[in-house]
Amino acid sequence: MPGESEIPRIVFEEIIVNALVHRNYFVDAPIRILIFDDRVEVISPGSLPNHLTVEKILAGNTNIRNPIIASYVARGLLPYWGLGSGIRRAQSAWQNIKFINDKVGVQFRVVIYKEPLEHDSVDKGINEAINGDEAINEAIKSQPGIKKVDLVELLKKGKATIERHIADLKQRGVIEYRGSKKTGGYYLKWILRGTDPIGGVESGGVARLRQAIPARWFCEKQG
Repeated sequence: MPGESEIPRIVFEEIIVNALVHRNYFVDAPIRILIFDDRVEVISPGSLPNHLTVEKILAGNTNIRNPIIASYVARGLLPYWGLGSGIRRAQSAWQNIKFINDKVGVQFRVVIYKEPLEHDSVDKGINEAINGDEAINEAIKSQPGIKKVDLVELLKKGKATIERHIADLKQRGVIEYRGSKKTGGYYLKWILRGTDPIGGVESGGVARLRQAIPARWFCEKQG
């Protein structure tokens, strides 16, 4: 018999469906689910579109980035209870959730904690990670092809710290290394083509969505 989840299932269902429906499919990166001892993180490619903020989505406001995908979901493709209601429903079921709109990293991060934590220490750790990524991102933007040793010198950070941020940015598909080990350097990889609806790339967007959805959800809806 499987154990009972410490965090209500509806929380994960709402957050993951939200990521599948509202992610930016122009950013070539997967939705990531990271499980730690004290928390679960769901990282969705693409920051909030247009003028949408965390405060606004918590108030129930929304902006449909992918209307075609949203229309499929509304027909029963995924568990769905109405536009703009998922985030509020998740937070109503579980209070220990933090939403982070990371514009520099081009991602929306949801951190679901097992237990209430001191917000100051949590915020400090998250802000350090975001600020470190932002600093490297800006350095590469201003100096394309910059080397790791130059980033260490420029940002006045330890080599291990720079390597950790570089690894994170590479995994998220934000930067890449080009050239040989001796002469190569780091460049920005992603190019945002705006936050318009997927429109002309419907087939690709829906195909990615179907690949990401658990097969049992299709079975439940189709069977």
